[in-house]
Amino acid sequence: MSRCRAIYFAVVLVGGLAGCSSSPSGPVDGWMVAANRGQPPRVRAAGVERGWASESDVKVATAKASELFWTPGMPAEVRIAAVRSMASEPAADAALKRLVRLSLPHESNHEVMVELCSLTLARRWIEMTPGLVRGLSLSVPDVDDGNRVEAKTLTQLHPGRSLTEIALGVLTDPGAREPDEPPGLDLRRRARIDAWNLLARTDPGGEARRAWADQEINKEVFGGAVRAFVHDTGVLPRTGEELVWAEGVWREQAGRAWLGEVREAVALLSPMHRAGLEMRHLEPVRLARGGPWFDAPRSALYAEVERRQAGRTIHVRSIDQIHRRGPNRERVRDWVNELGWGDLLSILVVDDAMRQGAAVREFLKFADLDRRDVSTEYGGALFADPQGAPTIRLYPPRPGERAGDERFIASREMLDETGTALAYFHFHVQPRRFRDVAGPSRGDLLTAALLGRTSLVLTMVRPGVLNVDVYFPTGAVIDLGEIGPGEAGS
Repeated sequence: MSRCRAIYFAVVLVGGLAGCSSSPSGPVDGWMVAANRGQPPRVRAAGVERGWASESDVKVATAKASELFWTPGMPAEVRIAAVRSMASEPAADAALKRLVRLSLPHESNHEVMVELCSLTLARRWIEMTPGLVRGLSLSVPDVDDGNRVEAKTLTQLHPGRSLTEIALGVLTDPGAREPDEPPGLDLRRRARIDAWNLLARTDPGGEARRAWADQEINKEVFGGAVRAFVHDTGVLPRTGEELVWAEGVWREQAGRAWLGEVREAVALLSPMHRAGLEMRHLEPVRLARGGPWFDAPRSALYAEVERRQAGRTIHVRSIDQIHRRGPNRERVRDWVNELGWGDLLSILVVDDAMRQGAAVREFLKFADLDRRDVSTEYGGALFADPQGAPTIRLYPPRPGERAGDERFIASREMLDETGTALAYFHFHVQPRRFRDVAGPSRGDLLTAALLGRTSLVLTMVRPGVLNVDVYFPTGAVIDLGEIGPGEAGS
């Protein structure tokens, strides 16, 4: 280190401490300054450089720099100084590469991500591709994917290839398992799921993924679930969570039998009705087979939903605004352009199931359990038994997943065991609010979009009476009116 630079460090690090003591206290420990939350970020960043320069043992210096980088709440300047210090020492390369590999999928600070990407390009670390794809899979509001630093880094690492082609490459080969990967943590699988999430945006029509699924080399990826769903139903899982959903169904013998019934039902549909099907529509199609709505045109389904709504009491959520534009809307006419044939069929199938006496009694019973438990909201899944009758499965959140009386967190167990469910549901049972919270929250809509599920929220609008809203990943919300003692007795 040059003498001028050493003097600069002394001024920066000691200047802010001069008034604290009347006598010299010896050399300042740069690492302590870097960790001192009371110092400005630039002073702390200089402390990293000072600590690194004064440390004789590279392993010790690397461990201290890494600890600073991973400390929650650490300013970006300090974290970047830690990366640059490690990058200046060839003996720290292995630790630095590990730090970059672990950080890229989750880094939320833009300045730090720019630093990591610059380093990746400078070192030509092609093996960082899965991590960059994972990072890019997390969408940033109002920022185009192509303008993000992760995307620019990927296209420079892979000249002549599009983001879609790069993500498909990760799907096929997410890289070797890392030697430091903990048992039970499959990062290769996680990279594939996140690549699929990115492809949901770069390949919205699914053409590239359908072609990928047809390639022999990819036939066993995700256990062959993608190929099975595409070939049997024509439906491509849209998001990574839908991909996991399809894999879970295909893994079980009962799920494969269910998919066989779905295949037979879908084969009877007209090409127009098949064209817009999504994963969430498959169970409604299976249940509707042979019924009055199975062959009906979209206009007839729309008219029937509108007719049913006209004769019911509708409660529109008023406590907040759940859509980014315009007031809350829960009439079918408000969503005429967003509801396809499959969604309209789902509304009718769900509505018929919800109003059967046994289902109403179960919902009222579970709503009362929710009312008595202020540690969480309750929720679960609506199924159909082998005879087509509705069955309700409750999944109370585990102790560590209880986030208060205004939130329901679906457990991994619920997600894994409900692949053939008709819809998800949860309750709003808050006695002091009643009608104000009738309908999904903005968070509920985001969850539906993530999971790709048809979802229900049942709000206790008065004792013994529940208002039912069905909502979709598209953001559409349809109020199905009230259910209560009248239906429960049927």
